[in-house]
Amino acid sequence: GPFLIVAPLSTLPHWKREVAAWARLHAVLFHGNKAARDALVRFEWAVPPPGCRWPSHEPTGKQGAPLGWCGTPRFDVCITSYEMLVACAEIFRSVERWAYVVVDEA
Repeated sequence: GPFLIVAPLSTLPHWKREVAAWARLHAVLFHGNKAARDALVRFEWAVPPPGCRWPSHEPTGKQGAPLGWCGTPRFDVCITSYEMLVACAEIFRSVERWAYVVVDEA
């Protein structure tokens, strides 16, 4: 991993359920209000390597995304909608390399 699944909004819960049913992977749903997305980024997006600390006041970039991320994601699978992928592109670009990207075009 990490793996990225981009699907229509109406199918996001189904994708999360199927990942849980078929694999022992830690899947997160990247959707919801800004506070929920910020919490996901803060607590699931990266595991800091030794010597890397989260900034205390978390400055933000152009799109309001936290700067100073380091490390690798805690999750194995991130499930999101196309709209979230476009709106929060800076966050998704912060992952150095997605192992696989699944696009459900429904």
